[in-house]
Amino acid sequence: MAEDGKSVYLRMDDEQEAKTAEDVFESKQRIFNIPLAKPERMEIISNPQSDQDIYDFLLLPEKNEIIYQAVAGTGKNGIFEYELFVYHTENGSIEQLTALKEHAASPKRGPDGKIYFLVDRNFGHGDPDYYLYQMSEDGTDITEVPW
Repeated sequence: MAEDGKSVYLRMDDEQEAKTAEDVFESKQRIFNIPLAKPERMEIISNPQSDQDIYDFLLLPEKNEIIYQAVAGTGKNGIFEYELFVYHTENGSIEQLTALKEHAASPKRGPDGKIYFLVDRNFGHGDPDYYLYQMSEDGTDITEVPW
C-alpha cells in the first residue's frame, strides 16, 4: 500500500503486450502501481526494459529507489544465484547491491534505517538454511546478524 493510501504496489507478470502463449512465457515479473480509485490506470514502476524477473521488493520512495531480488547468475552447480539490486527510478539505472552468490531475499527496512534480508545458504539443495543479514541502503557494510 502506498503511504498516501491511494494505491497498491504489486509484483506480477507484465503480460500487457502478450498475444500468444510464447509471449506469456517470455513475460517478465515487474512492479506495478495500481491506483485504487482507477485500477485501469496501473503502471509499471520498475524498469520496463529490464530482462530481469523481479521477485521480492522494497520501495524507498523518498530516494526514488526500489530494492529488489533477481537472478544475478548461475553457480557452478547450475543453481540460480539470487542477489539484491537497486533501481533508481529517476534515471533508470540499476546497480547490484549484494554479491553473495547465494539466495538473498526478502529485503525490509529496519527501524534503524538499515536494510535487512535473508540468505538461504542451502538454496536448491534441500531444506532452507537461513541467515539474517543487514546492509546500508546503498549496499555497503553488508554483515551477518547473529541470531
